[in-house]
Amino acid sequence: MKIKLKHVVFAFALAAAAAAAFYFYGAPAPNAPVPSASAPRAPAPTKALKSPPSAPAAKAPSADAPMRGLNPIMVLVEELPPAAARCGLSREAIRVAAELPLSQSGLKIAKTAESSKGYLYIQVNVLLAQNICAANIYFSFRTPGVIENNKQLAIASIWNENIIGAAWPNDAAREINSAVDKLTRSYIEAWTRDNS
Repeated sequence: MKIKLKHVVFAFALAAAAAAAFYFYGAPAPNAPVPSASAPRAPAPTKALKSPPSAPAAKAPSADAPMRGLNPIMVLVEELPPAAARCGLSREAIRVAAELPLSQSGLKIAKTAESSKGYLYIQVNVLLAQNICAANIYFSFRTPGVIENNKQLAIASIWNENIIGAAWPNDAAREINSAVDKLTRSYIEAWTRDNS
């Protein structure tokens, strides 16, 4: 069986990130296997990690309020890796977890790309190792923009956040959907600030 180097590097990087991050749940689920003395133990929960803010690739609509007027939007969930299904995740459940708080806010969800002012891009990378689902949940709001130096149309990423964590397989779907909800609400807060 051949294993591509990039898959090994990705698996190692995600496992290392999960080990350095927090566990969604510090205690095992009631029906989860009890770790033996030689099995690795979960670290105590710590605060969620966020990615550093990145500079937009293109000029944002407004320097002081980059998300002003960007409504309605679409939700785009990236294809999930094979381990996601074994951790109980689906693209549809992630999309619903993001769209529910959006629909309860002042934001509208566009039905077509032509009617939207941008899209909330969601990428969930999952690794299942030693009966633990490690995940990196990345959110980015993207909209068309114009690059200042050459006036070319491009897609600008004007807001992004992520959460890294791990959970037992029986808890992973609930915990990851909860993290999706939290990130969506963080986006709504940023959008509300720019539009108030």
